[in-house]
Amino acid sequence: MRSHRFTSGGGTRLQPRWALWAGALAAGVLLGRVALGAEAPPAGGAVHFDIGSVLLKIILMLAAAKICGAVLARFHQPAVLGELIGGVLIGSSVLNLVQIDGVIEILSEIGVIILLFEVGLESSLGELMKVGARSLLVAVIGVVTPMILGILATTWLNIGGENFVLHLFMGATLAATSVGITARVFTDLGRLRTDEARVVLGAAVIDDVLGLMLLAIIVGLIKSGGFEAMTVAKISVTAFLFLVGALVAGNYFAQPFVNVAQKLRVRGMMIVTVLVMAFVLSFISHRIGLATIVGSFAAGLLLERVNLAGFREKINLQQLIRPVADLLVPLFFVHMGMLVDLRSFLRPEVLGIALLITVLAVIGKLVCGVAQPGPLLNKLIVGVGMIPRGEVGLIFAGYGLANQIIDASLYSAILVMVIITTFITPPLLKLLLGRQKAPGEEAAASLAAPS
Repeated sequence: MRSHRFTSGGGTRLQPRWALWAGALAAGVLLGRVALGAEAPPAGGAVHFDIGSVLLKIILMLAAAKICGAVLARFHQPAVLGELIGGVLIGSSVLNLVQIDGVIEILSEIGVIILLFEVGLESSLGELMKVGARSLLVAVIGVVTPMILGILATTWLNIGGENFVLHLFMGATLAATSVGITARVFTDLGRLRTDEARVVLGAAVIDDVLGLMLLAIIVGLIKSGGFEAMTVAKISVTAFLFLVGALVAGNYFAQPFVNVAQKLRVRGMMIVTVLVMAFVLSFISHRIGLATIVGSFAAGLLLERVNLAGFREKINLQQLIRPVADLLVPLFFVHMGMLVDLRSFLRPEVLGIALLITVLAVIGKLVCGVAQPGPLLNKLIVGVGMIPRGEVGLIFAGYGLANQIIDASLYSAILVMVIITTFITPPLLKLLLGRQKAPGEEAAASLAAPS
C-alpha cells in the first residue's frame, strides 16, 4: 500500500495514510468519550435527551459504518458486515463509545423500514408470477427445511423450555435468506442470466414474502401472549389479507393520490410522496398487529405499477430513495452490532449453539437445491446461492431481541450464524461457478463438437 508521503509547497510533510486512520480513530474515541460524558440540560421535564449527545452518537455510528464497511469491501465482502462489526466495536462490548437510547432505537427502526421499502422496490410482482414452479419449490423447501431443523434443534436442546414461540422464532430465523450477496456474485461473474441465477433470484422474492409472513405471525403471537392454533390461523390470514389488500387497494388509490401530489409543484414532492405511502402502510401494519416492515415492503411492491412521470424530478425511484437509505439503513445495522454481547462467547454453550445453528442453516438451504434439475453442480449452485442470511437474518434477530423472545446470548449466537453464512457464500459460489461452463462456452463447445 502506498503511503502517499510527499512535501507540499510550504515544505510541510504530509502524513502517511495509516497515520490519518489512526488520527481519525483517536478523534472518534475522544468524541465518544465526550458524548458519554455529556449531560442533558435541565428543562423542566420537557426535553428528555441532549441534541448534542444524539448528534455525536449519529456521527460515530455513521463513521463506524463507513470505515468498517470500506475495510470489508477491500476484502470483497459486503459492506453490511462491516457496519455490523462497526457496531460491535463502538458498542458496550469493546470501546463503549455509544450508549443505546430511545432516539437511536427509533432511527434504527426507521432505517429498517426504509430497507424493506427498497427491497420491495427492487422486487417485481410480474417477475414473481413468472418465476415458475421451480423457483416456488426452491423457496418453499428453503423455508420449510431450515425452519423444521431450527425448531427440532431448539426443542432437543431445551432452549427456552416449553416456549414454542421461541422455537418457532429460531426456525424462522434460519429460514430467512438475503440474496443480495448472491446476486452480486452472479453479476460480477457475468452469470446473472443463467438458469441457476434466475431460479435463485426468483426464489428469493418468494422467500422474502414467506419470511415476512412468518415474522408477522411471530410478532402477532407475542402480542397475543401465547401459541394457539386459532391465533396462528388468525394472524396468518390477517398478514395475507393485508399484503393482498394493500396491493389491490393500492391499484385504485395509489395513482389518484400520486396524481394529486404531482400538482403540488414544489421541491422534493416525489420523495415525500413515496415515503408517505411507505410510512402509511407501515403504520397500518403496526396498528393491526403486524411488523412495520411488512407494510413498507408492500409499499415498495405497490409502487411498481404507479406512474411517477408527472413529478418535476426526472430520476429513477431507486436512485431517488438511495440517499435516504444510505443515511438511515447503516444506523440499523450498526445498532444491531451494538447489541452484541461479546462476553457471552466466553460461555462454551453459546459458542456451541452458534456453531450448531450455523451448520443447520447451511444444510437447510443446500437441501433446496434438489429442486434444480441437472447435474449435482447445478443443484449445489442453487443451494449455495440461498445460504446467506445477511440483512434479513439481522432483521429477524433484532425483532427477537426487541420483543424479548431471545436473550443477548441467543442474539449473539444468531449473529455468528449470519456472519459465517454471509462470509462463506461468495467464495463457495465463485468456486462452483468457476467449474461450470458459461453459456457462451457451452454454445461454442457444441458448435465445435464433431457431428
